[in-house]
Amino acid sequence: MRTLPERAEDIGPLIEAIVLEYPYPIQISDKALKLLCAHHYPGNIRQLQNIVERLVVTSDNNRIDETLTADILAREPTLKVNAAPESGSHTQPANMEKTEQRLILSTLRQLHGNKAATCKALGISKSTLWRKLKKYEL
Repeated sequence: MRTLPERAEDIGPLIEAIVLEYPYPIQISDKALKLLCAHHYPGNIRQLQNIVERLVVTSDNNRIDETLTADILAREPTLKVNAAPESGSHTQPANMEKTEQRLILSTLRQLHGNKAATCKALGISKSTLWRKLKKYEL
C-alpha cells in the first residue's frame, strides 16, 4: 500500500472531499491548495484531515488562503524517524497542549463565544470542551 507522500496526485481530490463534508461552502485559493499538495504528511491521511479541519475552523469567511495555510503548516510537528526519545523530554506534549489551547481559543473567538458551535466545529462534546476550558483555565 502506498503512503500519502507517495500519492501526491491524490492530495488535491482528498482535500476537496474533506471540504465537501462541511455543511457550508469552503473556498480554497489555488496558492493554498498548492501549499497543501506540496506538504509532506508523515501522519498520512489523518494528518491531512486534521490540517484541513484546522484551516476550516480558523478561516475567515470560510475562505482558506495562502497566508493561513502557511501559518498552519508551519506549526505542524515534524516526526523524527528512528530517533530515540530524549529522556525526561516533555516538549511534545507541552507543544500539543499549547496548540490545542490556541485552537480552542481561536475557535471560541471566531464563533463569538458560542460553546455549542465551538464543540461542533472542533468535533468534540460539550463535556470535553468544558474539561479543556477548566484544564487550561480559559
